[in-house]
Amino acid sequence: MVHGRVVILGDAAFVARPHVGMGVTKAADDAMALAAALGDGDVSARALEQFDRERVAVGRFVVDRARQLGAYMQAQIKTEAERQQAETFRTPEA
Repeated sequence: MVHGRVVILGDAAFVARPHVGMGVTKAADDAMALAAALGDGDVSARALEQFDRERVAVGRFVVDRARQLGAYMQAQIKTEAERQQAETFRTPEA
C-alpha cells in the first residue's frame, strides 16, 4: 500500500468484493490509520511503514474472507447448468 512516498487506500489497494460488504468501511479505516500513522505531520519512512504493515494485514484478511464467502456461495449452486456457468468464469483469463 506504500511505495516510497505514494500511498494507496481502499479498493485501490485491496479490492473488497461486494459480497464481503467491507469496501467503504475498509477505505475509511485505511484513511484513519494513515492519519494516525502520520500523527503530527511526521511523513517519514517509519510512519509510512507502520501504516503499510498494519493495513496490508487487514487487506489480506479482506481478500481471504472474500474467497471464503465466494467459495461458500458457489457451493450453493444447485443445477449442473449453474455449476458449468460458474466454472466458465472461475479463471482470471475469463
